[in-house]
Amino acid sequence: MADINIELVTNLDGLDVLEAVLNEGSPRAAKKYLRRAEMKGTKILVDALETAAPVESGKLETEIGRQTVLTEDALTVRVGPSQNAFYGGMQEWGAPEAGVAATHWAERAARGVESRVLEEFYTALQEGLDSMAENAPGPNLGGSAGKR
Repeated sequence: MADINIELVTNLDGLDVLEAVLNEGSPRAAKKYLRRAEMKGTKILVDALETAAPVESGKLETEIGRQTVLTEDALTVRVGPSQNAFYGGMQEWGAPEAGVAATHWAERAARGVESRVLEEFYTALQEGLDSMAENAPGPNLGGSAGKR
């Protein structure tokens, strides 16, 4: 899968609620929160890559997927062709020895939906924070977490 680095700098209200959930709640709840936001944001990217995939055999667009790695420090999501469609990488970066020119189809598709992906990710993060705030016990954590 191609690595296109998009750095997220967030300006979300209610991060104190998330911190409380992380410190007092279960790691499972935090993972669920991050995974829900990631799934909503990356769906747009997966759809864009499926649409932009070069068509020769008709298989590449069916082999677009996502891989998520959640560590203590980061959430990394890779979106692109599976190993079954290795030739998607050859189309992306080119293979001069095979006479295949680089088309950068995945990069162009990703750049074309970057703002939509980020907006969906931010929206999902904020919705999750608002939901946690509504369900959190204690006087400091109740109510709306605010808008970004």
